Amino acid sequence: MIWFLGSLIGIIATLQLGIYSLENIWITSLQRQWRLDRCTGESMIEFKNKMSAIERSNTEMRVLRAAIVASTLQPELIPALKASLQAEFVLQEARLMEWKVRQGVYFARPSCGLPPSLPWQTLPPDLIGAQPLTWSLEAGERTHAKFKISVQEKNRKSQAQVALVQGQWHARWTDSF
Repeated sequence: MIWFLGSLIGIIATLQLGIYSLENIWITSLQRQWRLDRCTGESMIEFKNKMSAIERSNTEMRVLRAAIVASTLQPELIPALKASLQAEFVLQEARLMEWKVRQGVYFARPSCGLPPSLPWQTLPPDLIGAQPLTWSLEAGERTHAKFKISVQEKNRKSQAQVALVQGQWHARWTDSF
C-alpha cells in the first residue's frame, strides 16, 4: 500500500512539473508574439501616418504654388506665399529626416524589424520655389503601392502592410505576402 501511494505521488508530481513546463513555454511564446505584433503594428501605423502627412503636405504645396502663380496680379502677396511654401518644404524635409532617424532606432532593435523607406524624393526648387516631394520610380507604380514589414523570431512571426487604397493610406495585418 505504501508503495502504491509513493508511486501515485511520484506520478502526480511528474504531471505537475510537465504541466508547469508546458505553461511556461506557452506563456513565453505568447509574450514573444505580443512583442512582435506590437513592434510591427507601431512601425506600420507610424509609416502610414507619415505617408498621409506627406500627401497632405504635397497638396498644400501645390495649392501654395498655384496661389503664387495666380498672385502675379497682386505682387505684394508673393513674399508671404513663398515664405509659406518654404515653411512647408522645411516641414517635409523634417518628416523625411525624422523617418530616417526612426529607421535607425528600429535598426538598433533588430527583433522589431526594419520599416520600409519612404518612397519620396526631393526635387530642386524651380522659379516658383520649393516643389512637392515626388514619388520615387524605384518604389514602383504609385497606384498599386504596398509596403510590407515582416518580423520573425524563433517560431513566431508578425506581418503587416500599408497600401494605397482609393487615394488613402491604410495599414492592416496580413498572413502572407
